[in-house]
Amino acid sequence: MTAQTFAASLTEAMYGAGTVHMLMTSEGKSIAEVDYRFSATGDPAMHGTAESDEGTVEMMLVDGAFYVREEAERSWMQLPPELADQILAGTQAGDPTQLIEVFESGLDEVTYLGSEDIDGEELYGYDVSFSAEYLAREMDVPTNEVPAISYELYLDGAHLLRKMTISAAGVEGVVRLSDWGEPVEIETPPADQVEPFELPSG
Repeated sequence: MTAQTFAASLTEAMYGAGTVHMLMTSEGKSIAEVDYRFSATGDPAMHGTAESDEGTVEMMLVDGAFYVREEAERSWMQLPPELADQILAGTQAGDPTQLIEVFESGLDEVTYLGSEDIDGEELYGYDVSFSAEYLAREMDVPTNEVPAISYELYLDGAHLLRKMTISAAGVEGVVRLSDWGEPVEIETPPADQVEPFELPSG
């Protein structure tokens, strides 16, 4: 596939499925595990967990509102948009709606790597690169300061993305996507389980 047909094929397949389960790891450690529900016309919904040195945080995006709670807590906290954006930035590498936007806007070259058996399934590998101008705009840096970034994507026979490896600045991240098209139930938490956001004292 060319850069143009690659982006179009992935977009059609992703939106045709409408749901996916994503697992993101880096250096062998889990960063996030999330279920997504999305469409070309409505707001995306997401529910899952994110890992950090401070522990596990459960998070939910639904109807444009973002909620978080620490593991095992009953009550959710609804975060203001600016703070929600900071937290969501950590999971955007695997967010299907973000991937689609990147593929459509910045894809520069696609090289077919051949087929490979991954976890017992035949997948089709592609090395993809993005234009330096696009990456510079996204990172808000001059073009000559854009770091070297490599992407390897593996698709199934239906053009659904199943695995993506991202390498940058000596760090490798892996995103695995599964359960395409499976039902995903994500609903706004009951009002009695939502607490108002408060800045930490001090």
